Amino acid sequence: WTFLNSVVLDATTALQGSASLIKDRALPPVIFLLQCTFRQALFAAHNAIVPLLLWLVLTPHDVGGAIAALPGLVLFVVCTLGLSLVLGALATRYRDIKPIIESSLTLAFLASPIIWTSEMIDRGSTVMRLNPLTHLFAIWRDPLATGHVATASVIYVLACLAALAVAAIVTITHLRKAAFWI
Repeated sequence: WTFLNSVVLDATTALQGSASLIKDRALPPVIFLLQCTFRQALFAAHNAIVPLLLWLVLTPHDVGGAIAALPGLVLFVVCTLGLSLVLGALATRYRDIKPIIESSLTLAFLASPIIWTSEMIDRGSTVMRLNPLTHLFAIWRDPLATGHVATASVIYVLACLAALAVAAIVTITHLRKAAFWI
């Protein structure tokens, strides 16, 4: 959650903070949004060292679940990147939207099975079925916990990724044309 939250919040100010570099050196604005994702991925990798070592020491050495979780983790990072591209450009154009994004991320955190498990409520509930974060976390967390991923979660994440890809492509083309936003 920290990775997703940090990337999105960092992206909301990345283009504003890099306005002089974008204007003076004619650098593409997308570079600064990619930089947010890469920086937060490095932080996440650094913070994952201790839990990874504990997992290796305290659990049986069956790494099959970890290998099965890698494609889901890649989808998670790509979805986070797409979300940061769209919301970063939106927050740059409409600067009053950053507090709305922050509040929405807090509500999404509370409505997603991050600090609570999906078994605590009915798995078929509306919150669980329609919340994209539930499925986004399930595609890389379920292989580690149960050894398999629900097909519905994979389909839901791929549909969300397709929508984010279209929105990101539109955003990138508008960022190329409109460096005046910054």
